[in-house]
Amino acid sequence: MSKTNFTKVEEALAEGLRKIELEKLRQEAKARKQQAESPATPPSPELDAEHRRKKHALKLTLKWLLKQDKGIYSKLKTSEKEVKRLLEGPGELSEFDWEVLEMILTRADTIKKEMKKKAGALEDEELVEEQRTKHLTKRFNVNDKWLPLK
Repeated sequence: MSKTNFTKVEEALAEGLRKIELEKLRQEAKARKQQAESPATPPSPELDAEHRRKKHALKLTLKWLLKQDKGIYSKLKTSEKEVKRLLEGPGELSEFDWEVLEMILTRADTIKKEMKKKAGALEDEELVEEQRTKHLTKRFNVNDKWLPLK
């Protein structure tokens, strides 16, 4: 039997491995570049959930306040554009933006409580106490509109 020369095959294999290694290095460099451009630490899932909760709470509060008073943004000392930017933004807000969002949320909550007090709405504890006294003598399967038994 004759000997087979595998040098051409070995050189082609070495060249292929070199190309693969170069491609890995390019991808690594691209990933490091993107990592350097992005924030240093990604937000934790708990913090992200808290931010989503605050955004949602502000949306609901503003929706309620806008039904009550159309000029609510002047009472909040902000503009409609600013609130929309905070709520409907791409999701990545700076620390300063989160502080502004929290301040708007606290102002909105206080205004909402004041409006409820002016309207004569009962607080939760008062409502519970009123219902507790009402239901002490409540009979089952009897309509409240019917005359009570004597």
